Amino acid sequence: ESSTDYLSIYLKKYLSLTLSQTSIVSPSNVKFTSNFTLIACVCIEMCSSLQRFDFLFDYVYETFKSSSQKNVFLVSLVPYILNRKITNLPPDLLIDFIEYCDRHHRLSTAERCLAFMDTTNMDLHSVTHFLLNNKMYSTFLYVYGYGLVDFAGAFQTIFNVLIGTNCKELPKVISSFQAELTYKLLLFLKYAVDG
Repeated sequence: ESSTDYLSIYLKKYLSLTLSQTSIVSPSNVKFTSNFTLIACVCIEMCSSLQRFDFLFDYVYETFKSSSQKNVFLVSLVPYILNRKITNLPPDLLIDFIEYCDRHHRLSTAERCLAFMDTTNMDLHSVTHFLLNNKMYSTFLYVYGYGLVDFAGAFQTIFNVLIGTNCKELPKVISSFQAELTYKLLLFLKYAVDG
């Protein structure tokens, strides 16, 4: 058996043992949440070090969900995404992550994490819809442009937001919002042209 097979066996035992002991503690106890956070971080660190994301996102995540600790697992992913140890999430887990961030008013966390993610396996429709609805235009440009390999479409979508889809002519005076959005579009153009 390979070392990754041993990892799976030991992590299953570790999860079984620690989750059974943690369930004895009252959920209102602060130690309860911190214990689950520690368990999640150990599992994420081990799986990411050995590139066993299949085990992490299937078995470990499902174990946390069945223990009613899905949110602890999702929050524990953030530093690993931002440090690029995890660059891809399965589409259903990514949607869970986005919904968690939305419900708990952590939109800036979702935006930062999505900007570090590989777009190849994303549910692009759901993610781009979420980004537009929450006015996360920089990340929208990245996800739409690179995910669909449609830089012109990404630019056009945000340009329409900038001028307003019903606007017959450009405004005479631009707001700070329009100035900021114009700057983002110019940066996007620079990076799209430069490759």
